Amino acid sequence: MRSEPEEKLLSKIKPSPSDREKVLETANALVDLLRSKAEGRFRPLLVGSVPKGTFLKDPDIDVFLIYPVGVSKEMMAQDALALGRDMLQGPVEKYAEHPYIHGIYRGYNVDIVPCYKVEDIDDMHSSVDRTPLHTEYIMDNLPSARRDDVLLLKAFLKGIGAYGAHAQVKGFSGYLCELMVLHYGSFEDVLKAASAWGLKETVEMVEAEKEFDEPFVFVDPVDPRRNVASAVDEEIFALFVFASKTYLGSPKSSYFFPSGYKTRGVEELKSLLKERGTYLVMLSLSRPEIIDENLYPQVEKACKKLHEHMEKNDFLVLHSGYEINHKISIFFELEHGELSNIEKHIGPPVFHPNTVNFHKKYVDKVYIEGSRLMMDRKRKHTAISELIRYLVRELDLGSDITVMMEKELSIFEGEDAVRLAPDAVNAFMDKTFPWER
Repeated sequence: MRSEPEEKLLSKIKPSPSDREKVLETANALVDLLRSKAEGRFRPLLVGSVPKGTFLKDPDIDVFLIYPVGVSKEMMAQDALALGRDMLQGPVEKYAEHPYIHGIYRGYNVDIVPCYKVEDIDDMHSSVDRTPLHTEYIMDNLPSARRDDVLLLKAFLKGIGAYGAHAQVKGFSGYLCELMVLHYGSFEDVLKAASAWGLKETVEMVEAEKEFDEPFVFVDPVDPRRNVASAVDEEIFALFVFASKTYLGSPKSSYFFPSGYKTRGVEELKSLLKERGTYLVMLSLSRPEIIDENLYPQVEKACKKLHEHMEKNDFLVLHSGYEINHKISIFFELEHGELSNIEKHIGPPVFHPNTVNFHKKYVDKVYIEGSRLMMDRKRKHTAISELIRYLVRELDLGSDITVMMEKELSIFEGEDAVRLAPDAVNAFMDKTFPWER
């Protein structure tokens, strides 16, 4: 028997019977259309949450075109892309291990993906070949009574910002949600289990056939050589564990339906920075024309490397982050935007054989502090903007991002950043958990 709060939540997140019928009718119509174009080359198969009945409102529709193993990957890709361009509105070519196509069909987001027909997991030619087997496994093993638990878990993860295995989120996939419910029994039981998890947690429905090194491991029952949770970032994993603990202690609908970031006007943001006594820097550049799965890792790499090298150069970074829309914005909140002209350079202990060489190198600038030789030297970079421009020239920040930064990087500091992008600054400065906003 489901609790009254869960029933209320389901009434908001679960598609109505008419919505479900419309989704299924649309998906089946697309499959029928593809089947009419197949001419024996492939078999269209509906995969993902729609055939499994585990979709939230406005789901994506995934159709795989299953080809015989003898067909070349190039021929499969050309065929699938041509069909997608012909059938879908706004078709966009994307790439996983091989090309596939995304677009709109009767108002729904659709992916058309080519793959090989495999009977055994050992016969896979690419990772997408196992997706039909995942769909079959869930349809065969997940009790229909547990599908609502999957919806609750998906909505919970979406609300806290942890749903989706794509590069933008680095969180929990739909298939992982289904497996967790299948393994633990219910939405609440999943949260209870998660509350007791530690870093490097491993869950095995079947015995793993290899070692994994990710923060969270959930062995794929379809392919024991694979970690279903390989995309889950350590921070996102920690967020889910913490949210599970706090939700069980005090269940609230805000975990599922969080408010947006706190909206502050330009003057209020200026006051906030003044109150914190910190220094805000925003890097702004155009978005290169590459897919999100390649873009987000590069931006994250750039953000982390710049953060690391700022601190190596004595600029203490309190927070860093980024936002990607039509442009890329990378933010750093620092203790200071400028440093003194002089820095203290620590030399060897006086008992070390290298002390004479150190003294010869710096001569009258050397002094003793405690038992070490020291000297004061002029800093290479005293202003954060100067250091950033130097680092952009010197560091590998990701091939596409480095090119864009070298071409047109703009750096905005303090109030200039606030005036230019108040919405993005609001999002960056708000560190509150989604369910507590």
